Amino acid sequence: MQNKVFGNAKDFYRVRIIVINEETPQDFEWRDDILYASKGDINGNTKRAYLVQIVTLDEGKAVFAQIFEKKREANQNLRKMEEDLDNLTKMEFDKKYSIQ
Repeated sequence: MQNKVFGNAKDFYRVRIIVINEETPQDFEWRDDILYASKGDINGNTKRAYLVQIVTLDEGKAVFAQIFEKKREANQNLRKMEEDLDNLTKMEFDKKYSIQ
């Protein structure tokens, strides 16, 4: 059972966005007479995702995370969480985001 803690949520948490880049290397056509010959574009594909996290101030531990494919959605979510940090108590914030 967790002890009840009183205070503003912003005194206990912060919110951050982490950008995750996943690179898929280009495909190669393997041949016996040479090491390889590239097939098509030299650059591979990059897939980007945005991880929005709620982090504790004292330990720097992530206690909640959501992942978004679009930067705009991640930023909107971040702003909403920052508003909640300013307006909610720690207990209200914990309940809203299911932080235990």
